[in-house]
Parts: sequence; C-alpha cells; structure tokens
Amino acid sequence: MPATHLYLFLFAVVWAMALLFFATRSFKVLGVAVALAVAQLLLANTGFYDDTSTAPPRALLLLAPSLLLIVVAWAPKGGRRLMRAASMPALVLVHVCRIPVELVLHEAWLHDLVPEAMTYTGSNLDIVSGLSAILVWLYLRNVPTRAKWCW
Repeated sequence: MPATHLYLFLFAVVWAMALLFFATRSFKVLGVAVALAVAQLLLANTGFYDDTSTAPPRALLLLAPSLLLIVVAWAPKGGRRLMRAASMPALVLVHVCRIPVELVLHEAWLHDLVPEAMTYTGSNLDIVSGLSAILVWLYLRNVPTRAKWCW
C-alpha cells in the first residue's frame, strides 16, 4: 500500500483527536483517547487480534474499552456536565474522519490486507456517516442540541 495512505489515515486520527479536544476542551479526555489509541495500536502490532479462535473474540477489545469509558463518563455528575458542555458541531464533525479511513480501508482491501466486508464495497457503510456528518453539520447548526444527539 502506498505511504500516502498511511499519511491519510494518520491525518484522520489527528483530525478526530483535535476535534475531540475542541469539542470537550479537556486535556483529560484527550489523554484518555490518545492512551486508548496507543494501547490498541500496540496490541494490533503484536498480532493480538490475529487470533480469531478465542471466545469471546479478541476483536471485542476494540469496542469494550470505548463503551466502558462512555458509561463511566456518564456516571458521575462531572462527566455528565462535561458531555453536556461539549461542542455539538465539533462532535458531529469528528465523524468526517470516517471518509479518509474508509478510503484507506478500501485500498487495504485491494491489497488483500483486510476483508471486503470492512470496506464500503462490502457491508461497512461508515463512509455514509462521514458524508452525512458534513450535511448534518451544515443543516443542523441552528437546531436544538437534542435533535443533533439523535443523529
């Protein structure tokens, strides 16, 4: 795969982290997100996720920490206050990073590095969320916050 695709993917990661910080204005949230991303990167580089014979599948560890952090963030009053104070437009724009990620995944599929199901030509339609995020951000800038949470 060309190096430009790696740079495109890294740009998407930096974009997402920057918008996450812009949305929350919290170095703590940014630090947790970066630590989680680095931990996942280190696990992936060791081949941890390559073993698909375990029960439950190791791939669940990609989702479990993020879901746990969301639950923990909403539990204390401070976490709920942080989430309510977050910039909704910035949180919506975070999803735009799905576009370059999907383009990189498609290129990886063309080089037999990932299954087709992970791409927009397969059953992964994350690129639609990324494209619609732009439209949602443009259209719903003046709509109440609750309507934006529904998206």
